[in-house]
Amino acid sequence: MDQAFASLAHIRILVLPVGSIQRSSFEEWSAMVRDFDEIRLSDVPGDSRDDKARFMPNPLATGSLLLNYATHPPSPSRSGLDLFRPSDFVLGVVGIASCSQSDALSSIYSQFNGSLAELFPSSPMFPLSQNCLVFEEGNGNTNLNVGNHMPGLVVIPSMMGNKKLYIGTLLAELCSNILGEFSIMVKALESPSGSESLNTGIFARLPDYKNVRTSLDGHEGYRSPHNMEALHSFPEILGSSSTFRNNDPSKLPLKRASTLGPGIVGANNRNSTLLIPSTKKRQSGVSAGTAHARLYKVLGDLFLLAGRIMDASIWYNEAVHHLKQPQDMPWQAAALEGIAVASVIDFCSANHGLSSGSSQVKDPCMEFSEKFSRATALYSGAADVADSEQCMSDLSFLYITACLRQSSLLYSVWLARGWNPLTFRALLHGKFGIRPSPQSKAEETVTVAHPDQLSITTGVSRSDISAILAQAHGPWLLHLGSRERIEALRCIAVLYSGLRYRRKEAYILRELLACLMDLVILGREEIRESTETSLDIHEASNPQNGHENVGIREKDDVAGNNSILQLVKYICEVHSIDLDAVKFYDEDTRTAGQSRISSSQFHPSKPTSATFTSRYSWPDLQTGMAREALAVAEALPDYPAVILFALSALRSLSSFLDAEDQYHLYTTASRAMATVRRRGDERKLNYWLAEIVVSIDLVPLPFIRLPRERSWSDLQLQSGGDHEQHVKIDPFLYNPRRILNGKRQAIAVANEELEFSVTLENPYSVVLDLLSVSLSTTGVSFVCNPSPVMIQPNSFETVTLTGRTTESGTLIIRGCIVQLPGLERHEALLPSRTDEEEEKHFLKSIAQLNEDERSKSLSLNDRLVKRRYTHDSNVPLEKDSKPIAPLKYLELKIVPEQPFLRIRRTSLTNGAVMLYDGEYSIIRLTVENISSLPVDYLDLLFDDSTKVYSEQALNDSDLNAFDIYETEYSLVNRPVFSWESDKSRKEIAAGKESAIFVKCFGKVGCTDGTIQISYSYTSRRQDNLQTPPTAFYTRQLLFPVLVTVYQMLNCSGMNILPISTLELGDTDVVDKDWSAFLKNANEFEWCVLTLDVQNIYGLPFEVILSYRSKVSTTRVVPPGSTYRFLLPIERFSLSTSETTAPIPSLMNRQFVVTGLASDEEKAQGELFWYREELLSRVHATWKEAAGSRMGELSLRQQRFTQPMLNALRTENIRVCLSLSVIDDGEESAISSIKLVGSSGMTYMTAPNRYVLVTTRVQNLSPSPLVLSLTLNGEPAEYFAYNGVLKNIPIGRLMSQESKEHQALVVFLAQGQFTISAQVRTVVVGQQAEVSGTGSLVVMSQDS
Repeated sequence: MDQAFASLAHIRILVLPVGSIQRSSFEEWSAMVRDFDEIRLSDVPGDSRDDKARFMPNPLATGSLLLNYATHPPSPSRSGLDLFRPSDFVLGVVGIASCSQSDALSSIYSQFNGSLAELFPSSPMFPLSQNCLVFEEGNGNTNLNVGNHMPGLVVIPSMMGNKKLYIGTLLAELCSNILGEFSIMVKALESPSGSESLNTGIFARLPDYKNVRTSLDGHEGYRSPHNMEALHSFPEILGSSSTFRNNDPSKLPLKRASTLGPGIVGANNRNSTLLIPSTKKRQSGVSAGTAHARLYKVLGDLFLLAGRIMDASIWYNEAVHHLKQPQDMPWQAAALEGIAVASVIDFCSANHGLSSGSSQVKDPCMEFSEKFSRATALYSGAADVADSEQCMSDLSFLYITACLRQSSLLYSVWLARGWNPLTFRALLHGKFGIRPSPQSKAEETVTVAHPDQLSITTGVSRSDISAILAQAHGPWLLHLGSRERIEALRCIAVLYSGLRYRRKEAYILRELLACLMDLVILGREEIRESTETSLDIHEASNPQNGHENVGIREKDDVAGNNSILQLVKYICEVHSIDLDAVKFYDEDTRTAGQSRISSSQFHPSKPTSATFTSRYSWPDLQTGMAREALAVAEALPDYPAVILFALSALRSLSSFLDAEDQYHLYTTASRAMATVRRRGDERKLNYWLAEIVVSIDLVPLPFIRLPRERSWSDLQLQSGGDHEQHVKIDPFLYNPRRILNGKRQAIAVANEELEFSVTLENPYSVVLDLLSVSLSTTGVSFVCNPSPVMIQPNSFETVTLTGRTTESGTLIIRGCIVQLPGLERHEALLPSRTDEEEEKHFLKSIAQLNEDERSKSLSLNDRLVKRRYTHDSNVPLEKDSKPIAPLKYLELKIVPEQPFLRIRRTSLTNGAVMLYDGEYSIIRLTVENISSLPVDYLDLLFDDSTKVYSEQALNDSDLNAFDIYETEYSLVNRPVFSWESDKSRKEIAAGKESAIFVKCFGKVGCTDGTIQISYSYTSRRQDNLQTPPTAFYTRQLLFPVLVTVYQMLNCSGMNILPISTLELGDTDVVDKDWSAFLKNANEFEWCVLTLDVQNIYGLPFEVILSYRSKVSTTRVVPPGSTYRFLLPIERFSLSTSETTAPIPSLMNRQFVVTGLASDEEKAQGELFWYREELLSRVHATWKEAAGSRMGELSLRQQRFTQPMLNALRTENIRVCLSLSVIDDGEESAISSIKLVGSSGMTYMTAPNRYVLVTTRVQNLSPSPLVLSLTLNGEPAEYFAYNGVLKNIPIGRLMSQESKEHQALVVFLAQGQFTISAQVRTVVVGQQAEVSGTGSLVVMSQDS
């Protein structure tokens, strides 16, 4: 069953290897023979004898003989069609042999004849001619003399130059012999016995063909094709002129009344034009019956094979006209097929020079297709008159062949986009410019335009072609033999593949596979039974062989397994099942010491489904096809294929395979693997599982073993002795580096055991038994301890892997090395991702899950155009595209070996300390070095419960400048824990102990604290002395301390008052000890500090309040009592540069703008700096009244106000006011009464009387000043004055110089008046500032 449309016009020639010719030689020479797919009629040598000349061509003819080279003879079951369809049988045989000095030509000739007898044992007609071509090998010393006793044997010398031309001449002679045999065949059919055989049954036979040839051998001039003269070594190449024969005009065609039928003429009628008279002129001597009509069809077949298309068309039309009986329906259908084929060949010959789409070509495709439709309908109707099963089988064969021929016609026109040379070549020779095949990949076979475009261009749709192919597939196939059925299914599958109907192609191929498997299994069972029978006979004949208990297993026949398995893979590939997903490991591709490594760029956070390819079909269908593929591999049996198919299906389809199917596939593969191992196959599989490594995490080291990186400058700072304990806090309110600090590279110590937590996932419904799991690392040497793992179905398993490094450096954890039974070691790479990459991958995973939920995600044809939208990896990146970043893995920084300390003992009981507020205590810690390395660096850091709240308050930045400073002061200058580094720093040798002393301070609110001891060995030998070290590494010891602090005393109400405001005679207000001191003290130099102290504890405490070393006061405060302390302090003044300095930050925090006005900021600065100076001069301490415990009493919680500042600060300008009265033009002192009050001295005077106000201004500053004076009286409406009271110039006053100014005023009413004075410093270009003030109170009343 040939796929070529014009196979009815093909002369089928069998190319046969003869003798012991090598395969390469046979393929070389046979390819040279097969290159001749056409023989021009003008090149075919003629024969002028009457019995041979009927089908001989005219030497000037323009047509060609179409050749088709077969690889095997037709099926014996089709022998009944040798007369009905001669084109399906081998008409000629060409043997290919090689000879050397040691080969005998007679032996080759006998082998050639033996092969023919074996291949055609029962054929009475075919082959019609045969030649054996013997190609000489070597240097040309072979005896090439064949004589006349080996007809058909031709020797081609090795020294012949143009062998191809000579082979063409030989083929032309072979075809001439075949055409001569056609004449003998027709001669036999023209005999009475031939006419009778044409009427026998539905399909005629020619049983006496050999007898006819034998009877004709005796005729004069007959030359048998087997008796052709032997050719010598150097044949004479005959030209076309030697075959030219003149036509005899005296011999004209007979009329229709002849019993031989129309056109049956004498010897020289091969070039004549057949003139068929009309039916009305036909004579009634002998009617044209069924035998004649069938003979017309046979003549049409033979003329079509002879390349005489016009003659064939005439005979076919005449046969169709006469074939009207029901039993002639197959003949009529075959004649219609011949007419269509002849018309197509004639159309191709007439329009071969026209290009595609030419307007001169009228598309006759539908006209030709209509003839095939009529033919298939006649074949289908002939089934009603079939008289035997063999007849039904032949009808089925013809019907399916007609359907395929019609499909090939439409497909060739559709594929070539109309009628063009490509179409003609496809129709005549079956050679497409792009010929798809089931074994080729879909992406590689179809490179033409889109199918819809082809349908629009040609007017032939794929559905029309598919509908015709569907007629060939059906119950007709059941009547065919196995060989014909396989060939029919193959042709249907090829056409479906070319139409890009992948699923239909796969469906047909599945039936084809079933037919092949029936034959293969049946044949192997027959061979096995025959072998067992022969063994039984052998054992019966040799009972003493001693092998009664020995089991004998025959070697499996694997011939053809590879082809069947390739077909299975292609069928599954169409349905997106990759049966090549798992392969055996190729030892040839591995270099020495190298194992297979697979990259894991798909993060384990992916969905747990093991879907590796895009799905183009439904899961149920894919699952069923996977079962079929596995059943085929088991039936062969091919156990390696069983392993690969089962595991590939499990890998590709595990996302929608149920637990039973997964278990069946896995157990089947395991059994097959055991069988393979028993038979000595030690090959291992490549890793086939999904990436089962989910995550790899470093188990954090214990805190006491965790090394920390320190700057080398810290070591130099401690060595210099300038080591202060400061609280380390971020100076910036917002610091983005603070986030990065939490993601520093992990650090480990060399020669110490590391632990890694590896999470494994089993996405399958079977138990995975991993022989070993170990870490895959690069960088420094790492010795890992592998661990076996058993993972239950659909679960996660976490295993801890241990190992240690042998040197310092960088350790990179690439992933895990997994070892499974029967598999090569696999390295599962696990790159690390940033948070941003992790988020993107998570979104992609969600999108993939949504895509997987679809029953059919993409069309099958999407794979055909996939390459149009994808880019090759070699294409350079666009300018805007970002290059792919290299993969990053988990990295560990391995530092050199470190010493190890432990706390041996402490001075605390149960790790707890109890203190009073402000009390100090010493904690003694004894540490022991239990390592082999000494400790030469020791540093202590502390933490307590108050730091958290204080640092949080500082970071919130809701505090004002005063509160921020107080919080920082509490953290820096009043820490709970502190130590003296100079005294405690010492070297600790290996195996020795050392004591560390830590001072603990009682701070209210502290409940617990931690002492962190950092230590290291820094004096180790450096590898590179030229590069100074930049860092060293320390370990830490933590010692938690429980702290209990009792608050006993509470200070409140601090105030600073001028001495003048105190009632010095009141003993309830002023202590007796201070009364005399305060009475004699200068009001401008001293002031009084008052403080209330309350005892809220159950024991009395003695409180000492002191001012520097000059003045102090001591009182015992009983429990529950509150005492007020008075302490005289000196007034002082700070310079402008001191008071205008910004409020400092004790922790080097970021500068924050206060947002205050300049005046407010200046006032705030004065309050701050005067308060700091006051607290530096005044100290408060306590001690137990009946004990020895003592401590500090903090005054930093007390507020400092502007009135307190005014009372404390000495003025730069002293202003004194006094009153005097003018009596009769002379000044006299006014009597005054001093009243104790907040306004100081009070004067008494009468209203409406002139009073002289004297203002004395003194410069107390160290520099000269230019001053001005402003006086003011209140209430102003009852206050009269003479002259100017505002901006009165005082002039420049040197240091300690004073001046007076007098003003005349009158009080106009009775009452209390206030006179105030303000002295301003005048600076050019600046606004005058108040430098001093003064006031007095006047009582105006009648005496």
